[in-house]
Amino acid sequence: MKKILNLTLVFAITTLLAQSPRTLTRQFLQNPAVARAITGIHVTDLQTGREIVGVNQNRLFIPASTLKTLYVFTALDSLGDLFTWKTELLLTGKIRHDTLRGNIIIRSWGDPAFGGQADPTAFPALLKEMTRALRSAGIKAVQGNLELQIPANPYPAHGSWPVEDIGNYYGTGYWGFNFNDNTYKLYLDARETGKVPAVVQTVPDIPRLHIYNLARTGTDEDEDSAYLYGDPTSFTRTLIGTVPRRDSLFVLKGGIPYPPLSFIMIFKNALEREGITFDGKWFVRPKHKTYPQEQVFWSHVSAPLIRIAKTTLNKSVNLYSEALARHLVEKNAMQTDRYIDKDSLNAYFHKLGFRRIDLEDGSGLAPDNLIAPSEFTAFLRRRVRTDGLERTLDILPHAGEEGYARFFMKNSPLQKNIWLKSGSVSKVHNYIGIFKTPGGKYYAFAVMVNHFDTSHKEVKKAIENYLENLMKALDKTAK
Repeated sequence: MKKILNLTLVFAITTLLAQSPRTLTRQFLQNPAVARAITGIHVTDLQTGREIVGVNQNRLFIPASTLKTLYVFTALDSLGDLFTWKTELLLTGKIRHDTLRGNIIIRSWGDPAFGGQADPTAFPALLKEMTRALRSAGIKAVQGNLELQIPANPYPAHGSWPVEDIGNYYGTGYWGFNFNDNTYKLYLDARETGKVPAVVQTVPDIPRLHIYNLARTGTDEDEDSAYLYGDPTSFTRTLIGTVPRRDSLFVLKGGIPYPPLSFIMIFKNALEREGITFDGKWFVRPKHKTYPQEQVFWSHVSAPLIRIAKTTLNKSVNLYSEALARHLVEKNAMQTDRYIDKDSLNAYFHKLGFRRIDLEDGSGLAPDNLIAPSEFTAFLRRRVRTDGLERTLDILPHAGEEGYARFFMKNSPLQKNIWLKSGSVSKVHNYIGIFKTPGGKYYAFAVMVNHFDTSHKEVKKAIENYLENLMKALDKTAK
């Protein structure tokens, strides 16, 4: 009987050790998906800060879009949940005999989401509101200028952004005026393998846009590897790569060139479709200028910041995150020209207590961004102390429910126990957030895998299995 008890005890100890956080972490690091990568892991008790797992936790890693959590939470702190941006349509002069003898002015305060996915009103509807407001006033002709005023006109792309990103929808940058998330859809006829997929149309229609098409149509099994190359201020784009063959039109998303100028051309064309003729000049003014007797004829207020902030994390919108970063440094008097430089960004976060950090942009697109996993877990613990657990979890994407997080740990019974932000660029795959064990205890975590030579799918699966097993093991080791 004593021998049986001893064997039972040995089996219990062996089982416990096999499921310990240390053992699970070692097994994860030996997983072929990440074995040759550089991996950083930090897991801490959310309440006490006690370190549970620490692997390269103080080394610097490329964060990709996990960086957006910093901008979202700090922007909400600094600007408030109900902060909004305004866009106005103004008239100068008089309307006489259905002719406006004066100017039409669009004055922007830099709304990043005008007609975008965080705006309750879609862009086509906003455009129609603006044109029909003028038509309803009885205006059939304009003898004056069409002017778009923006707060400033900095170059929107950071110097370290990859060239293949800048012409695409996620690399458009933040401008003094933005619309439709600065994104257009490019429809291609990709029915014939080996042929150049002909450009059918763009939505919205971007005047002056020219696509230099060097792409090829692949097979049905090929993945989309096509990129749009081009300077943010240029209206020429070069399409390079392979698109999969499709019986119906294939759709790519591109970044709208010079959004303020693109919009004023789109608006002028929309006026003409409404039967309003125009004989003046049209231009973008990179500052606000008031005119005598100007009248606000139409205005639009953005969605509140809390909605934009949640969309930023759920859909990983680089444009919105860049906007939050710029407004943060501007509001805190770090700079006045609305152009982000890395010194301003780093100085801002150093004031907030960050040390192991070296930032380049406001979205995580730059591969030169660096941050330690331990900075993320410390940041999340500070958020919970400041905002409370419920609000912090409400802002973080919830696995299985929101945005890209709905695919994380799919089919796992513990999927609803994790709130997280992902971040991935070439050879980088990260997750940071908070999870709750089956027993109800909360932990902050950061798992950052850089420079892997396998696929994103394999790395994601390895991280999912590791976190799920860790959540279960922490309950057992706590008993």
